[in-house]
Amino acid sequence: KVLGTQFNVNAYNSVTATLVEGSVKITNALGQQLLKPGEEARIGKNITVHPADIDKVTAWKNGYFHFKSDNIVDIMDQLARWYDIEVKYEGNAPNKGYNGRIRREVNLSKVLDMLTYLSGAQFNISGRQITVTFQ
Repeated sequence: KVLGTQFNVNAYNSVTATLVEGSVKITNALGQQLLKPGEEARIGKNITVHPADIDKVTAWKNGYFHFKSDNIVDIMDQLARWYDIEVKYEGNAPNKGYNGRIRREVNLSKVLDMLTYLSGAQFNISGRQITVTFQ
């Protein structure tokens, strides 16, 4: 139930609600939680509330990808949704977090060049599919 005006809901892999301003009441079968500005709720069987990274959560509406300790698979998930591509992996992704901020208007090939430089992964584009290869 929305009781405020600025919030974000992400339901790609799990349901997460982040409150920027105002208030939001989160309810599920087991109970409810009232969010305060700057809090985020993860909603599943239980509702867990913790401090939110508002800059990261709202970056999309400001025209950015914002990565903060994100692994390459999470980054590629975001790119896949934005650029409407399918991603396949070869090899094991390193367990490493990356930080950065990239404008969403940047061409996909430039984003992949930056990721190659940072991660050492190789990206092969074939139509709407990208294969990410880890050494």
